[in-house]
Amino acid sequence: MRNPDLIEKAFYDSIDEINELLPVEKKIIKSPDTIIVGQSSSLDSLLLLNLIILIEEKLKQSRITTESLVDHIMIIKERNVSVQMLADFISNSQEFRA
Repeated sequence: MRNPDLIEKAFYDSIDEINELLPVEKKIIKSPDTIIVGQSSSLDSLLLLNLIILIEEKLKQSRITTESLVDHIMIIKERNVSVQMLADFISNSQEFRA
């Protein structure tokens, strides 16, 4: 499996795990356009933190990276960060190449 595919899988598997714990009206939409960071995000800070931790764990298991995502989220110069933006950043970042 290619790195972009593994990265996407890590994101969507993590969203699935979080969604198992949420009521229907709070579930995170599995879409590349879903805003996960910023004012347009429907995630509160605790939910965002749990999602980031799950994504990091899955990326480490897939040997994509051992880096922290939090620092890299701050590098993206957008007010709202979508699943696709962060996945593309990870895929294109030197630190994240397997």
